[in-house]
Amino acid sequence: MAGTQGGKGNFIGLNYQEVMNLSKRFTQAATQLQTLMHDIDQLWQNTTWQGQDARNFENSWNSHKKVLTTIMNNLTTASKQASTDATQQSQTSLGQN
Repeated sequence: MAGTQGGKGNFIGLNYQEVMNLSKRFTQAATQLQTLMHDIDQLWQNTTWQGQDARNFENSWNSHKKVLTTIMNNLTTASKQASTDATQQSQTSLGQN
């Protein structure tokens, strides 16, 4: 499986830089998602829209925001975990345990 071995045969462990790059990308994605939600909120607050359709949209958007917030939090958690794992592996490999 490529995700566990990187397509490198029986390799066990991790490539520090690759995992740190993954961690960085997770953080970037979480930040982009947060920015997107903020931008949509700002647009929504400045949109003239009255009536039942507006209330339906607002309810729907609030529901979607909860899901997107969960995804954002999961990306942040994955970023921290990848960074921690890479740092621990690096310290172990260098005998600094």
